[in-house]
Amino acid sequence: MKKSSNWLTNNPIWKFFSSINAGITLLSIIAIASCIGTIIPQDLTKDEYLSKYSREAYDILNAFKLTTLFHSWWFITLLVLLILNLAVATINRFSFKLKSIGFLITHSSIIIIIIGAIIGNVNGERGFLWLKEGETKSTFSIGDVSRKLNFNLRLKDFILEHYNSDSQKITVSVVKEGKSFEYVYPVEIGKEYNVQGTDYKIKMLRYVPDFVIDIETKEAVTRTDEPNNPALQVEIISPEGNVSNRWLFARYPGMHGDKEKDIEIVYHWAQERIKDFKSELEVLEGDRLVQSKMIEVNHPLEYKGYVFYQASYNPQDLTVTGLQVTKDPGVPVVYTGFIMLVGWQSHVHQPNVCRLFFSTHSLQYKFIRKEKVSI
Repeated sequence: MKKSSNWLTNNPIWKFFSSINAGITLLSIIAIASCIGTIIPQDLTKDEYLSKYSREAYDILNAFKLTTLFHSWWFITLLVLLILNLAVATINRFSFKLKSIGFLITHSSIIIIIIGAIIGNVNGERGFLWLKEGETKSTFSIGDVSRKLNFNLRLKDFILEHYNSDSQKITVSVVKEGKSFEYVYPVEIGKEYNVQGTDYKIKMLRYVPDFVIDIETKEAVTRTDEPNNPALQVEIISPEGNVSNRWLFARYPGMHGDKEKDIEIVYHWAQERIKDFKSELEVLEGDRLVQSKMIEVNHPLEYKGYVFYQASYNPQDLTVTGLQVTKDPGVPVVYTGFIMLVGWQSHVHQPNVCRLFFSTHSLQYKFIRKEKVSI
């Protein structure tokens, strides 16, 4: 395409936006800003920021909008300037030739993707919602700000699943003829094991999840049902028939470590690993149930543009679920840009052809074929 007029192409503003240096500068600033936005947690409450940073640091972050960086006016401005740079460069370099189609589609796709990102940053929402079983809410939180849903959400049930765990075990180290051998035995209360390579026997007597000594009775008791300080009482029968009882502590293997003349016992404990956590959610319009779904990680509930992801739970209260709430009206626009970009590249890239397509005037196409290379 010929230059439309001298006054336009000679205009300093037009020249600035058509410059590749301007594009590189804008991309560099946006990349640095994105890194900062990744390092600094976004959209937290004021109290959460003050627990991580000093008051002075928080005030600085807040003043420069670094706690809501991707929604800030200056970050949006950078994206708009990048769109202008791409648009002017496209107009400036476009010509009505067949080979320019790829150039036009590529740059237009990128512009559409950035426009979609701006729409999402300006009009999108990303927050969090805590729900207790049986509880209904119509709001969620973005930092310290409460946002209203135009419907109600109720948690019918929360399910926490574990893998079957056989991870409780003891390891017996046997020293024999100057060499050390280890044997592993599962923990089964009441069961007795013959230690391989020796005449020792070990019997599992008692398991205590949260070991503590009762001050009055001087007996070992459990403080709670949670495995905060798991301990195992074992009975050791020596080759001579002597019997001794020992407490083995999973968190402190050296404490009361049962070390006989030629054996040493260590208690290994691991909490059951969490397999999955799910929430059965119900969407209500007034008192009317309009949608119900069991959600889990990567299987969210979608309703009226909002997406509810299973994100967390409260280990102290297993009737409470944590949901990430998002609404991004820019997603369809971004997908449109990606479809254009990927569709075009799928069309022009054949199995035996690798094409460089970013520019039409300063780079030539390079075709790499099995038989020969030509430029």
